[in-house]
Amino acid sequence: GASEGPLTITCKTSLGEGNWMKDGESVSFPIESPKSSDSGYYQCYASNTDSWVMRSTQVEVTETLSLDMSVPAELDASTPGIITCTISGYPTPSVAVYKTNINNQKEDIEECYDSPATTTNCIRKSGNSYLITVDNESLDSTGTYTCEATQTYRKNSGGYSIKMKDASGELAVVQDVDVYALSTDSATLSYGDVATFTCKVTGGRAPFKVEMKFPNVDVYVWSNNADDITVGEGVCTGDFEKTCKGKIPSVNYNHEGELTCTAYNTAKNETTKTDSSSITTTVTRAVFVEITGDRFPVVGADLTLTCNHHEKPYSFSESVTWTRDGESVVPDSSTGGSQSASYHGTVVGVFEDMSTDSQGEYACASEAVESAAVDVYADDGMPPSSPKMTVPDGEVGVNMTLTCTSEGYPPPDITWSIYLTGQWRTLLLWRRINTKLPRCCSGCQTLTVTPPSPALLLT
Repeated sequence: GASEGPLTITCKTSLGEGNWMKDGESVSFPIESPKSSDSGYYQCYASNTDSWVMRSTQVEVTETLSLDMSVPAELDASTPGIITCTISGYPTPSVAVYKTNINNQKEDIEECYDSPATTTNCIRKSGNSYLITVDNESLDSTGTYTCEATQTYRKNSGGYSIKMKDASGELAVVQDVDVYALSTDSATLSYGDVATFTCKVTGGRAPFKVEMKFPNVDVYVWSNNADDITVGEGVCTGDFEKTCKGKIPSVNYNHEGELTCTAYNTAKNETTKTDSSSITTTVTRAVFVEITGDRFPVVGADLTLTCNHHEKPYSFSESVTWTRDGESVVPDSSTGGSQSASYHGTVVGVFEDMSTDSQGEYACASEAVESAAVDVYADDGMPPSSPKMTVPDGEVGVNMTLTCTSEGYPPPDITWSIYLTGQWRTLLLWRRINTKLPRCCSGCQTLTVTPPSPALLLT
């Protein structure tokens, strides 16, 4: 039933009109103005000299959900910060109280678990009222406080906005921000490596945006405003003190110079407060040396190779050494040059009158860093010479290694065939094993096979 009208329950038995009881006490109907206290189990009974009967029923009297909030519109140090939320209704509603701060973030307000009434930023229950004690000396109390009551199929809520005053009497919803720390593991960054930057910000409440950027590229931009897009890799943690970490997955030369971390603290329709800090970085690249040039000169022509030196900061001394097959070799002439703008230096070595004796693995070294070796061949214009094959004695079921060599330029391709079941068959490519070419020839291959039978012919 509802509390607006009379409550009437009828009970008829074979013994006549029944009598009503509730909680052991006699009751009569109608109840003109039922209350929630009239809810419960009612028993109807009737009796005579021979027998008696009894039946029970449950009655729930609901009360309309209502909610009322009262609070000073503005608080300062002399005004008690008490928000009162008064709720009535049956069944008893569930209640939630929360605050939405100036950055549009929801903050739940928990129940006070200690006895002193001076504790702030929590809820105390007194009868059907909820008392929220606000810290009236903290500007961070600024925000919208909402009290929400919920019954089955019913909900009611109310809210009040509070703007705290500072000592001068001005409404202060935005405080100055302070970027008090900006750091990285090292201000000298290595090209291609991962780098991280840490920016720490405070100012009484969380800023709505933090930016870490170089003049030409953003590292990380974080925002708790849905209208802004967060870019880059990183994370910001903390509530009223933010620690933001920006990550560069692969350092390049755009990450050199002044890195600035700027924090913004603002509320809607209020002045934006900013603060920033910066550090200066340099990007270095480990020395990288490589050889370029024509590695297949004609016999009698000059072999010209370039030793390329890459480094930043640039400190190329143009002092280059050469080796052939691990032994020191000196070019007949050498010229050096540099392109410091691209952090690239070169030394050109010329080896005159190329011959087959000049073939080999050439390498250069600069600033004590050696290049990878490159194979150099002499083009003698001759076709491949007759191949020579070395065949050891074979044993059934045991691997054997065969060697085939041939000279010529360009280095000849070598194929293998096997005579089985009366016909020649070319061996599959995956069964061939290329090895390092000896200097006695232009081409060489070894082959490992397991003979399938004692009769094995190879060519």
